[in-house]
Amino acid sequence: MKLKLLLSLIISFCLVSCSDDDGPEVKKESSRTLLVYMVSDNSLYSFGESDLKEMLTAARNGGLKNDGRLLVYYASGLTPELREITPDGIVTLKTYDDVTSSVTVSTMRRVMADMHQLAPANDYALVMWSHSSGWLKPSVSAPQNRSWGVENSTGGAEMSIPELADALRGEHFSFMYFDCCYMGNIETLYELRGITDYVVASPTEIPSDGMPYNLNVGCFFELVPDLKGAARNTFDYYDVQSGKYRSCTISVYDMSKIDRVANATRNIMLENLTLPDDYTPQGYGVGNKFRDKYYDLGYYALSLTDNASLQSEFQSAMDDFVIYKEATDYMWNSLKLEHCSGVSSYIVKADEEGISKADNYGYFDLEWSDDVVIPAFSAHSLM
Repeated sequence: MKLKLLLSLIISFCLVSCSDDDGPEVKKESSRTLLVYMVSDNSLYSFGESDLKEMLTAARNGGLKNDGRLLVYYASGLTPELREITPDGIVTLKTYDDVTSSVTVSTMRRVMADMHQLAPANDYALVMWSHSSGWLKPSVSAPQNRSWGVENSTGGAEMSIPELADALRGEHFSFMYFDCCYMGNIETLYELRGITDYVVASPTEIPSDGMPYNLNVGCFFELVPDLKGAARNTFDYYDVQSGKYRSCTISVYDMSKIDRVANATRNIMLENLTLPDDYTPQGYGVGNKFRDKYYDLGYYALSLTDNASLQSEFQSAMDDFVIYKEATDYMWNSLKLEHCSGVSSYIVKADEEGISKADNYGYFDLEWSDDVVIPAFSAHSLM
């Protein structure tokens, strides 16, 4: 028996030794590859440079735990590059001389494919880094409707949220972290269900510094990603600031629970769409550009009904979905954050003008609208 085992080992060794040296290189899989998709070809350029330095600091301080790999797709207005952050420095893995825009479905899919080939892993995660304005449809006539990823070199090109979901469809991330404004909205989150297990995002604007990568990279590479710890680091970074810079909201969402929130919200809206006369919405948008686009979902939905059963169903779903949330008292010293469930929503006013405005914003292109809003409005004979 021992002789057979010895012969088997010798044959296996010979087969490996005689393999074709010119064959494809077999790359070792890491425990987790985290890709930061950074579009900084805009007013955030200098902050992108600072964040790269923070990532390098984290890598040198042991942040790349458990054999993890940190990649950055860096699109700053010059030739985009796929870089790797290592304890020894930043390495360029690939350049994209033929890419004309980094905010297209085809380019993002290409980068995802390169991530899998150049940094194979048992698990993948994604940080989205740029300007953003949530679910709003990009518009040439209204350039403030940035959706995700402003790119100055292509005349202000952007990605709509349905395009972002399309680009990522077929991928699976253990988590996504949106280091950009207004992405903690139910419409965007619902569009991304099935793509990621957890999301970290803000329902409001975030200051230009973004998250503290020097602190958060280590959280991302724990065997079980410490997303609450990363969110807490971000909140604490701003909570100790003074004046208008003490501004931050941050939430962690369990995406396996989002369908329950959709069902509970739809059930409330099927019963009633008319808000009480004394209802004053909790806004999340600051300034004329976003003031009427983002409202607190929890406060809105619970204000639509006095039905205790529907309220309990909704609150239970939200408690399971929003597993961590923090908010400073104010945003920019001007917007009081009083009713904060941790996730925002658009409010389609239940009249012809409200429906028309929502259509102009591209709201009816969204799956949340298809599955929650339109069925309720149709049941009330409004659509």
